[in-house]
Amino acid sequence: MKKICYIFTVACTLCGVLATNQAAVAHLEGGNDKVVGEYLVDFGYAPASPIAGAKANLAFNLVDNQSKQMITPGYVWVRIARGEEIVFAGALYPQAQNVGLTYVFGVPARYEITARFFDKNETQLAEYVGALNVLGPPEVAETASANKKMLPPNAVRPLMHGIAGFIGGYLFLRIRRYA
Repeated sequence: MKKICYIFTVACTLCGVLATNQAAVAHLEGGNDKVVGEYLVDFGYAPASPIAGAKANLAFNLVDNQSKQMITPGYVWVRIARGEEIVFAGALYPQAQNVGLTYVFGVPARYEITARFFDKNETQLAEYVGALNVLGPPEVAETASANKKMLPPNAVRPLMHGIAGFIGGYLFLRIRRYA
């Protein structure tokens, strides 16, 4: 009986952590959500403050706004522009339901990010247009020292769910022991 209770405690802890993993992956460290018709476009990026000359991860996800289920598009057409200059344009194809891109921004500036989601029949499902501010070297030191004091936003939720699962399992063990 004791072994079953310990297994239950571990299972509760793992479920708490894994249940929040999907949400943590989708948004990365920063991002925006935009409702477009029947869809929710989830644009995420990491690091939270992209730096010119360093790698930045960009993620583009499409979610059914009613059921909150992820939709795997046929492809996503992405354009990154700085003012009138287009610095990147291309079609990105999903891998494991996610569409992502690692990109190095050349100079610090405000970039316009456009993402058009298409299904397998070339029909446009949704379009996202948003801005992303990329920092330069002088701003990096100030932002980096401020960010060192905080946990990444996506690290807190799985940690809290894991602790809650452990406590729930422990209480279950105590109740079963005295029942």
